[in-house]
Amino acid sequence: PPVAIFAEILGSRAAVSAVLERGLPETVTTYGPTPVADGGDGTAYRLLVRVLPQDADGLAARLHAARAERSARKDPDGIRVRMGIADVT
Repeated sequence: PPVAIFAEILGSRAAVSAVLERGLPETVTTYGPTPVADGGDGTAYRLLVRVLPQDADGLAARLHAARAERSARKDPDGIRVRMGIADVT
C-alpha cells in the first residue's frame, strides 16, 4: 500500500494561492507553489500536496469544493487537479 498520496494543483498564481487560503486538511504537506511553463505566453504555478492515505478522501473533497466554487463564480482563472499521481517530477 502507498505510504502517501500526492495531489497536483495547477493554475495561475492567484488561483493556486486561493486554494491554499481556503484551507487544506491539517495532515497535508505542501510543496510550492512553483512556476512551471504552461506552453503558452503565461506562467502556470504548481502546488504538490502530500497526504496520508487515510486522509485522501478529505483532501479530495476539499479540492473538489474549491473547483466547484471557482466554477460557480465563473472565475476565469481555473485550476486543474490530479489526485493519486505517482510521478511528481
